[in-house]
Amino acid sequence: MSYIKKKGNNTNINSNTVSDYNNQTMNNNDINNDTQTSYISPSILTIPPEIFAEISINLSPIDLISLSQVCNHLRSLLCSTSSQTTQAIWRASRLLFMPRLQMAPPDGMDEKSYIELNMLERGCQFCGHPDDTVKVIWVFRVRTCGVCLDGRTARYFDLAVKEDIPDHILAILPYTGNHADRLYWRDNVISAMQEYEKLTTEEDRHNWLVKKKLANVNRMSDATVREDALIEQEWNKNWRFIHSRMEIVLRKLQEQLNLLQDLAELSD
Repeated sequence: MSYIKKKGNNTNINSNTVSDYNNQTMNNNDINNDTQTSYISPSILTIPPEIFAEISINLSPIDLISLSQVCNHLRSLLCSTSSQTTQAIWRASRLLFMPRLQMAPPDGMDEKSYIELNMLERGCQFCGHPDDTVKVIWVFRVRTCGVCLDGRTARYFDLAVKEDIPDHILAILPYTGNHADRLYWRDNVISAMQEYEKLTTEEDRHNWLVKKKLANVNRMSDATVREDALIEQEWNKNWRFIHSRMEIVLRKLQEQLNLLQDLAELSD
């Protein structure tokens, strides 16, 4: 079901979806107790939820992030992972301002996290450095530079041989690369080992492995689709550039031919 209605070029929140906002709106006592709101006009904090939603869907993701940092009240409205209205606001902003990010978020990821993950201009999410190597690694769902990727991953050989991580654990974890060059996110390995060791019966461990294996297959498949879409976007972008350059070259050649024809006619 869509929670956005479009009228002409405007995108509007369906009024049926703002009901979950009503439970998040602050009463006067809440506003007075929020020390962060002392410098904010009360009209902003008491604005009806449907009006707030209609305004918010016209803001860029950067503006929404800034707005969510103003005070606790606005943060509660814009950072709820369970509110359909919140998700609809971020979705509308993404579709309007991030044309390269038209695919829906992966399962289990909310719209705000999805948008922030893809903000390459913010640099590596770990060291913060803007770097040409910064990219989203979809199997791990992180935005990282090459240095941090190297420091936070481990190769299959090192994990299986040097650290004695069982194959049945590595088999249920996402990875990038092939065969012995496969890279695993270290935190995923540690977390999986801790979860597995807490299980006391063979049946529980078997069921856990089956569940994790299925989740891993879905994640790896999702990552492949997103990486292929990115490659296609880059190819189309490059092709449009090449096509435009070819048109310029052909136009200049035609101009030269026309000039030569004019000169030939004059010489006759």
